[in-house]
Amino acid sequence: MGLVSFRQRSYRWFDRFSVMLTRNLRLVYRDTFALVLVLLVPFLFTFFVFIAHLSYNDDAIFSRTTGPKPDPPAIPLSSYVEPCRAVVSDRCYNFAVVPGSNSTVVGWVQEVSRRLGLSTAVNESGGIITFETSDALNEFMVANPNVTQAAYVFEPEQLRAIDAGRISFTVQYNQSCQQTFPGFICRYQEVYLVPGMIAAMNDVLLGTRLNLSSAFMPHPKLQSALDAFEEFGPFMMFGSLVIVFVYYLMVLVGEKELKLREALKMIGLSQSLYFLSEGVVFILVSTLSVFLLYAFGALFQFQFYLKNAFGCVFFTYWIFSLSLICWAFFFHVFLTRSNQVSSAAFVFFILSYLLGSSGAYLYYDKPSGGPFVSRSLLFLRYVFALLSPVMFYKCVTDLSIYSAVFTGLRWSDRASYTNLWPLTQCWSWMIWTGIVVLVLAIYLDNVLPNVYGVSLPWWYPFSAAYWRGDALHLQQQKRKAWRLFRRHRRQRSQTDTTGDADDAEADEAVSAAIAALTAQQRHVDADDAVNGKEGYEPKDAAAAAALTKSWAASALEHNGDMPAIDASDHEGIIVAPETDAKAASAPLILASSSSSPMSSSTELESAREPDTTASFLERLQSMVEVAREPSHRHSDDTPEAKTADAAVDADVAAEREAVLSGRGLSPASALVIRRLTKHFRKQLAVDDLCLSADHGALTCLLGPNGSGKTTTFNMLTGVFRPTAGDAWVYGYSITQEQQLLRPLMGVCPQHDIQWANLTAAEHVYLFATLKGIPRSKRHDEVSRRLEQVDLLRVSHKYPRQMSGGMRRRLSVAMALVGDPLIVYLDEPTTGMDPSMRRAVWNMIAAAKPGRTIVHTTHSMEEADVLGDRIAIMYRGRLSVLGTPLRLKHKFGTGYRLSVTVQATQSEALHDRLRALYPRVKRLSISTLADQRYVLCEYELVPLESTNLFRTSDGGGTNQYRSVQAQRRLFQEMENNASGWGIADFSVSGTSLESVFIRVFELNEQLQHTAEASARAAAAEPKRRTWPWLRWPWVKSRRGELQSQPMQTAETETRR
Repeated sequence: MGLVSFRQRSYRWFDRFSVMLTRNLRLVYRDTFALVLVLLVPFLFTFFVFIAHLSYNDDAIFSRTTGPKPDPPAIPLSSYVEPCRAVVSDRCYNFAVVPGSNSTVVGWVQEVSRRLGLSTAVNESGGIITFETSDALNEFMVANPNVTQAAYVFEPEQLRAIDAGRISFTVQYNQSCQQTFPGFICRYQEVYLVPGMIAAMNDVLLGTRLNLSSAFMPHPKLQSALDAFEEFGPFMMFGSLVIVFVYYLMVLVGEKELKLREALKMIGLSQSLYFLSEGVVFILVSTLSVFLLYAFGALFQFQFYLKNAFGCVFFTYWIFSLSLICWAFFFHVFLTRSNQVSSAAFVFFILSYLLGSSGAYLYYDKPSGGPFVSRSLLFLRYVFALLSPVMFYKCVTDLSIYSAVFTGLRWSDRASYTNLWPLTQCWSWMIWTGIVVLVLAIYLDNVLPNVYGVSLPWWYPFSAAYWRGDALHLQQQKRKAWRLFRRHRRQRSQTDTTGDADDAEADEAVSAAIAALTAQQRHVDADDAVNGKEGYEPKDAAAAAALTKSWAASALEHNGDMPAIDASDHEGIIVAPETDAKAASAPLILASSSSSPMSSSTELESAREPDTTASFLERLQSMVEVAREPSHRHSDDTPEAKTADAAVDADVAAEREAVLSGRGLSPASALVIRRLTKHFRKQLAVDDLCLSADHGALTCLLGPNGSGKTTTFNMLTGVFRPTAGDAWVYGYSITQEQQLLRPLMGVCPQHDIQWANLTAAEHVYLFATLKGIPRSKRHDEVSRRLEQVDLLRVSHKYPRQMSGGMRRRLSVAMALVGDPLIVYLDEPTTGMDPSMRRAVWNMIAAAKPGRTIVHTTHSMEEADVLGDRIAIMYRGRLSVLGTPLRLKHKFGTGYRLSVTVQATQSEALHDRLRALYPRVKRLSISTLADQRYVLCEYELVPLESTNLFRTSDGGGTNQYRSVQAQRRLFQEMENNASGWGIADFSVSGTSLESVFIRVFELNEQLQHTAEASARAAAAEPKRRTWPWLRWPWVKSRRGELQSQPMQTAETETRR
């Protein structure tokens, strides 16, 4: 049995993996940018290096040194003495003269300048500058660098030697390259300038011309000593692989930003399967990119590829690209938007290049022996080795040296060619550091809080439940069920003593509860994908009656062998005792903790319809206090707390009491929300929400923008973690057991979460696979779901080719794939045309039997048509609750009267109507096509003293009076139509939209009143008293301290 189970689990895992791998390959194949990136980037970067290689060997550029010279001509050196050009200053002197007071010496230099074609002006820019001593010349040259090109210095002893017939003088020159860029040292001065100056001065002094010339030695065509790949190859190859890394990061962050990964997570895809499926595709892309790099390098005849062994080059590139995949998974944990990828990748590229190119010198020794760095810093070799770019640069540098200087590196020498970090050691470091980075990425992805998704506790790797999975969870849940049962029996024994019959009934309920729990576990267990769903049949209208059975009853019918339960763990369980013979088939709400909601035998209608003797407005104005538990958010005596309590309807109060106490909940309650709260920094989005939803019914959440509907939706689906509170869906906690709950639910989010490069059929097929539908029935499921939303004819189209309404219909189809037990629909018909909206309504209505649906919308008509229960939220709190008909009766504004009357009689008609019915309110008046008539819209508000429901004392006269007044009004209008100028009139009932508007206005009115009260309370002076002082001090509004006599409590009591 264990072997079969393992095979079944393996089959399901490989089935999901193959579908995810196919999805990823399709996305890459259909992404033009990705294909161009993979195919073109290796070629472009290799081509850039090839262009540099051609320039290094081009005769036209380096003809003086590399071109063939069989008889090189001699070049006169004097022809290379050129005038000084100002670069860093606005002046420049050709020659300086020492001593400047000797006119003979200055004349010699002027003659030299004339013969060289230079300016002979003295102490002018572009000419000659004079100094008295050589020290003065040196000080000037230090203070004014790159201003003087060269100098003639005639010391006194040298002048005496000249008088004696011996030529002696000194030439000083600036070593910087005047003709190119200051600061660089070149050989122009030594080879051309200085010899030319000496020859010219000898010609002046001796009258003898020295024919100095320079010529290259004869030689054939020479090969450039520079190697382009050695200079630019490591950088270009590194850049090529990093660009592919940026693509990986864009894919991961893009799916995270668009909530695509969270959509997969909500239908049960595990993190390991997601990482593995993405990683395999990245490995394939990296392998292709590395092969192309090697192929293009060999095509361009680089010695780096031709001389070195293929394995040495390939594995260096490939292992580094694999390490970059690990780094991509690591960086994507910290990035939430795609526009952050470019900045993060740029910083990574620059830092990696700087560390890689400079850090490689740590792993080499000087030609004379010994490392380049101090021996005390050799530990940095291991620190830098933690970064895979450094190891990559070390490997590529070694291969470049061996291809340029030697005959290349052979595969057999990969580990022995050096004792300083050979290729094999660098590869091993890139491999194990990449594994560490990947493990760290997986851990941080689970524990770091993020915008989308719920994080795990930091200690989750040490939890046995995380590694053992569902089997351990099942045993723990059954033990908790027995503990809750024992506790419930003790509570019942305090209030009711019914003997053994009740005990037997409770035991039977426990058996049903354990059976339901086992069935739930089997539903999400891996074996269910092969065995449990092999018999999967979609639910249709014909099976609606069978689908109305509760989930627990269905589970009981299919219950298998009951495992043994340890009696030492039987501390109690909360069950739902029934009043009829069907106790065993009633659904039970099994909670994960002792604070879970309870069920009772109270009938559904009585739970849903509490006492309504007073109108909602009267209840609000009278500030009825509702019994509440102490809240963690604020004290109950604050203005906010009082306003919140005052705005609670009686039905909402009864629902809250039922959820908190467990008494009064419907036996069919499949979703129980208990004190759910969500804070976004200082903003309170959902405030202490208590609500339940029944199996087989649709609960509709309404509310203005910002009321907390979508936030509640996201918490229930696991996108956001609640700040406080919890909710139970078929017994599973959304905070503790979301992973087990995901296979049971379908989600249609507010914004479409779809892949731009997957067709509609591929979307549904992907969801069908992840939901566990057998392979043989997936295509039928795809066709059926697409046909339901009228997308079968466009099943081959991509979402980017569809309209907004078509994309919404696709989201609805994806949510209903696999017949989930609970479906969340967040504004599913947004953007649809009226005919298609009606079709989707029919589909949703047909899907209600057999599941729980939570629906949010801004369409009052949609809520009226589909909603079995309407919950209106306001500023994060539940404001009103009930069926659509009940809400219309409770909060309806009366009838709406439309009258077509002669324009001249409109005001008189209004006066007559007010006389007959004082609470009539004219809403609008508009002129018709026939301008003799106008259309007047009136609202018949119930009389002020009437109640919509019978009062507690049995009186119904107020309601009767209101109905009689309306009847008398209609009779008078019908009898006097011609005399009053009435051409036609009609009466319509209250709409849900008017109910929504009225509830919103009442809440706004209460909010403004509370804010005004809070401001008034804050403006009052604050009394500060101390028990040991006789006179308390009161701080006035202006900050002045005033004293008032203190009266003790005793005195006040006597008075």
